[in-house]
Amino acid sequence: MKKRVFPWTNSIIRFINVVHVLNFALKMERMEINLKDYYSDISYEIIDTMIVLSGTAIGREPENKIMTIMNNLAKVYQLSVPRAFGFDIPIDRNDNVTNHRGYEYWLAVDEVELVKLPSGYSFEFEGVNIYIKQIPSCRYAKLRIEDPFLDPFERIGGGWRRLVGWLEKHEFKDAGIVKCDNAYCLEEIKTVNGMIVIDIYVPVARVKEQ
Repeated sequence: MKKRVFPWTNSIIRFINVVHVLNFALKMERMEINLKDYYSDISYEIIDTMIVLSGTAIGREPENKIMTIMNNLAKVYQLSVPRAFGFDIPIDRNDNVTNHRGYEYWLAVDEVELVKLPSGYSFEFEGVNIYIKQIPSCRYAKLRIEDPFLDPFERIGGGWRRLVGWLEKHEFKDAGIVKCDNAYCLEEIKTVNGMIVIDIYVPVARVKEQ
């Protein structure tokens, strides 16, 4: 017996397919909205020339180690530290350091604070070599991540992918800006309105000295 096909069957199938596509698009839009719940819009910030105290650590969680040491340093020498930045650094893979990473942390200080420290451009504190560095002014692309430690691998890692992906699609030109060499991608942890946030920065251009 020949199967009967109604003339509206194909239209119904097409309608069902369209509904599936719309539902998928709606889910993707909701996912994007959720992402925007803890990611800010991308903006720009010029960070002026800084004097920083720099320390590094290597380990499985080098961030915690070096941040603790540097914060202790600030307390011991009673330093005023308006800003602090950290970033990953490469390590020598020839050593037995499987699953280890490197991290550098900066305490930004005013020049007048240096008189409180041991003389010279480097000294040792809690087994770590501390260096005094001058960081040139750069313009950075910036993204804020709210409550980053709720899911650090997803939120912080996703934030870096989001910011770098956005940069790859844009070109930056501005008067008074020259190519940015030997600059670092930075992370800045702060508390805003009672919430911990991380501002992440990618250097875009070096700012000319006046």
